[in-house]
Amino acid sequence: MLVTNTADLGRTLATYLKPDVTLHPSTSAIGFIHRKLPNADIYFIANTDNQSHDFEANFRTDKTSAEWWNAFTDTRSPAEKGHALKTRLEPYESRVLVFSNNAANDRDHPQPKAAATQSKTIDLSHDWNISFDKNGASEHMETLHSWTEKAATRYYSGTATYTRTINMPEQLMRAESLFLDFGQGTPVERSPSHLPGMRSWLESLVREAALVYVNGKLAGSIWHPPYRLELKSLLHAGNNDLKIVVANLAINALAGQAAPDYRLLNSRYGERFVPQDMNNLEPLPAGILGPIRLVPANENSAIQ
Repeated sequence: MLVTNTADLGRTLATYLKPDVTLHPSTSAIGFIHRKLPNADIYFIANTDNQSHDFEANFRTDKTSAEWWNAFTDTRSPAEKGHALKTRLEPYESRVLVFSNNAANDRDHPQPKAAATQSKTIDLSHDWNISFDKNGASEHMETLHSWTEKAATRYYSGTATYTRTINMPEQLMRAESLFLDFGQGTPVERSPSHLPGMRSWLESLVREAALVYVNGKLAGSIWHPPYRLELKSLLHAGNNDLKIVVANLAINALAGQAAPDYRLLNSRYGERFVPQDMNNLEPLPAGILGPIRLVPANENSAIQ
């Protein structure tokens, strides 16, 4: 068949060949890559938007079993049966889905245990001890806020260590999963004034990245949506030590310094470059801005 109008090409192809992935509702913010292996179909699915999206994806594959593979935690979990899967992607989140004819082994993926019906979310937004690793300063932060709110750390760039103790009730430990949740982040309005350039149009409540330790063991890192970590395997009933090491950007230190004077270099060698976006620098928010919660998975539908 000859297609005379390129605008009709996609619709015409769909009448002859089932689309590789169909989304309901359809959205241009969700993209995918499909790699076909002799024994598996692998789909990389990504949300390119700064907003969350819930959708159903229908995959063109003859494989009978599906698993979600988490590249950040090196874990797998069984997906729903069938080729039409409902999922949610947080801003800029991506996931890997693998279809094969190997049914998920129940020993590899045990059925979740019933969660405690009266378990409660724990608010961890208060009572932190902070040490600034670069200059040795320390403080007790009653409520989480940006380092830039105090004159002593307004222009600090480097890492800071947050520590506190969590008392875990026995009842809460019965929950299926326990997530340290830093919140969803704040979408930033897209503005042509920022172009050319590239940036994430989402501001995290952790500025800019963090390593999380529970009872001396590394639980994982926080630097991308969704801003949460599963901690249950490292927690126990009673007191637990929580440590979070946060690093911010060098721009805060640059904002506290006088701008370099390139006049002598320019007079000798000519103006070889123009500093970009270096005028009127202001420090950016830094540290954990809060709130933080410890959330049982069964009490938060956004946590999957």
